[in-house]
Formats: sequence, structure tokens, C-alpha cells
Amino acid sequence: SCDEQEITEHLETDVTEHLVTDVSGQRTSELTAFSPQALTQAEVDAAITHSASLVYSGAPEAAANLARSMARRCRRADWVQGKASFLTNEAIALLHLGERSRASDCVAEARALHHQHLNPHVIANWATVSARLAVERGDLSAGLRLLDEAVTAGQATGGSRVLAEAWAISLDAAIQSANPAEAQRALGTYGIGDLWSPRDHWPAALARWHWAVGDLESALAATETERLGFGGACVEAERSRLLLVSDQIPEAITTVRTALARPGSEQYHDLNIFLRLVLGAAESHHDGDYVPLVSETRERQWVHLYLGALHLDAIRRRRRGENVSAVLRQLEDRSADVGHSLYRALARASGW
Repeated sequence: SCDEQEITEHLETDVTEHLVTDVSGQRTSELTAFSPQALTQAEVDAAITHSASLVYSGAPEAAANLARSMARRCRRADWVQGKASFLTNEAIALLHLGERSRASDCVAEARALHHQHLNPHVIANWATVSARLAVERGDLSAGLRLLDEAVTAGQATGGSRVLAEAWAISLDAAIQSANPAEAQRALGTYGIGDLWSPRDHWPAALARWHWAVGDLESALAATETERLGFGGACVEAERSRLLLVSDQIPEAITTVRTALARPGSEQYHDLNIFLRLVLGAAESHHDGDYVPLVSETRERQWVHLYLGALHLDAIRRRRRGENVSAVLRQLEDRSADVGHSLYRALARASGW
């Protein structure tokens, strides 16, 4: 939790920088009630802060519900900036929950409001979550355009945490496109001064970069850096996969089981599926248990499930002594369609 001074500092910045404490002093039920009275600035500010704090304290579903109800109230009151803020917070919460299609709907609705409010803090937050949704579903052209907007807005507002997340997304994009120049730009910018966040997913992105260039030792070392909340869960999930890839099977199993046993882990649906896939590969589960889980990833809008599930299935099949040619061909086809260089490299038969 944050102390009172830290909360006050966050209140003066942007909504993604409000961390773990309920600064409003009101219960969620009080904030979500449809008051017959007109909205006040104080109520909107408190609810924006509270919805963000719910996200980062590990209650994304409650955050999404609160943000959704307040966005409706703002719409009825014609409070454009408030509506855009709540839609953005709802999108962040839904991304954490793995409900990426609904998150994309929220950012699309928020985007249509920008010309009516032009608040740079709201736009910075919106651009960052929009960029992450685009890059993580494999839409690099949209993702890179949104990243430019996020970095520009973040620099204009001095939002170091927004910029930290943006550079982590930028490194993920560089991995996908195999662009060393863009990777070096992210690597050379992140961490300068206070440009980092205890809640970003940078260590996971950095680990994937080291893995992509063939340095598994550095990749694993990157995942030893602690992060909080959803960012920490992303780092832990990536660590479990890298332990598996490094053939450290007992350690991979322990890491997965620890992550799955953590209270609230099931609410991060994408990460939950990912962890179960790693566990099934490490424990060489049979097709009856594993194939339905792989099939569930076909409609997921996160490349590390859509493509990563096939890579993990290939590891599982190899550990069972089975032929992996068919699943590698499927991985090659999917990664070519998405344009993901890391997974195309992983699909090469010569590496197996």
C-alpha cells in the first residue's frame, strides 16, 4: 500500500500512476450507486482514482465494473473527459483479465472522445493501453503508431510510469519485428533517471529479447527482477517458460505451481492458461488434458498464447518422444501470418 504523501503525488499526475490505496475513503458500492444527484468533480476524481487503485491492488474485475458504471454516468451527464478516463481504466482492467476484445472496444470508444477534451494525461494512458493491445495481438502497424503517440504524450506530461510501460511495449514490438535498432532504442532509454515503474512488465520483455538473441542465461536473469501486480505476474509466467526451455524442469514446475496457487491468479485468464500450458509441457501431460487447452488459445488475442501454445505443445510432444513436425509447421504458418519473428525462429525444425 502507499502512504498518504505518495497517494497525493499520484493524484497530481495521471490515472495509471494511482497505486494500491483507496484514497477516496468510499466503498466501491457507494461509488457505483446511481445517485439521483448530479455528478461532482470530487466524485469523478475519487472514482477515477479508486478504479485505478483497484486494478493495481489486484481487483481488476471490480475496477472494470466501477469504471463501466461511472462511464455510463458521465455519458448521461455529458462529462466527456470523465467518460474517456473511465473507459481507459476499464480497458486496462479488462486487459489484465484477458478480456482483450472488450478492452479494444473501450479504447475505440475513448478515442472518439479525444477531440472533445484534449487532456494529455488521459490521452497518454489511452495510447499506452491501446498500443499494448495492438502489439500483443500482433498488429504492429497500429501498435507502432500508438506507441509514438504514447511516448509523445508521456513526455509532454512527464509521466514516467506511462513511458516505462510504453518502452516495454516498444521492446516487445522490436522482438516481434526482429528490429535491433528499435530494440536498442528501448534498451537505451528505459531506466534512465526515474523512467521505470515497479508495476511494468519490462523484465518479461527484456527476457524475451535476450531469448530472441540466443542468450538464455541473461533471459532468466532478467526475470529475477521483481515487479508488483499484473506486471509481476507477467514476469513470473515468462520465467516459468524460460525455465522449461532451459530444461530446468523441477524449477519450472515449482514456479508455475507457486504462481497458480497465489490468491487471485485465476482472474488473469490469459496468464492462467499460459501457466497451465507450461505446467502441462513440463509434466508431459497426455493429449486428452493438453490439446483442449491448446485449442482454447485459437481465439485469444495475445501472441504468447496464440503462438506460444503451439511452441509449448511441441516441447511437450518432444518430451513424450513424439514427432513434432506437424505442430512446428502449424507454428510456422501462424507466426508467418502474424509476422512474429521470435516464433518463426522457434518453429524451425533445425532447432529441434
